Amino acid sequence: MAALEQIPDLAVRPDYITWLHEVGAALASVQMELDAWRENWPYDFRKDYEAGVSAHDAAMHAQDFWWQELMAESWT
Repeated sequence: MAALEQIPDLAVRPDYITWLHEVGAALASVQMELDAWRENWPYDFRKDYEAGVSAHDAAMHAQDFWWQELMAESWT
């Protein structure tokens, strides 16, 4: 593991729009359409992007957020 820490990070970070498309693809793979859910409950994708969160992890964060919002509405 120590050897891996010595290798500089060579990964190129995609621009926000490319990253957001990757988030959309990850959400589509779990049968969630990005635009359909964002209409009702805006999720701060920019915050995840700026924090260096992977597109897949951001999609899972959004999915969790949206389900919590949906469940909160169903109890009101």
